[in-house]
Amino acid sequence: PYVYQLLALILEFSPEGGRMSDTCTAAFPQLLKLNRWEFSRNIPSLTRLLIAYLRKGIIQTLNHQSKSLDDIVVVFHVLIQNENYKQYTFDLLRAIVLYVPPEVRCFKEVLNVVKFEAMSSHPTRLSNEIL
Repeated sequence: PYVYQLLALILEFSPEGGRMSDTCTAAFPQLLKLNRWEFSRNIPSLTRLLIAYLRKGIIQTLNHQSKSLDDIVVVFHVLIQNENYKQYTFDLLRAIVLYVPPEVRCFKEVLNVVKFEAMSSHPTRLSNEIL
């Protein structure tokens, strides 16, 4: 998990408005592989790294057309299914709302996951978390 934390710090402190390096862009799909998200100790640092990518404009860099965008939805779905990851789920949701343009398909799909979860067996708890 330390590597993910360091990568997140590098992205967070990189200059605003600068072009993301090809190396960073190429590493993004690797971040979204589900086997990385299987270990609970990785979740905090992976979430922070994913948020840093979103903040730096990876969606625009990928030109809104990538399998990686679909993988963001899968990662979000994995996080929202586990009660222990709710904090990270909502951190990621906040980043998606702030940094992903609404016309991008993954934005709409994430909102559909939230809507489905809100209508599931624990709608009150989810509503309290959102508020």
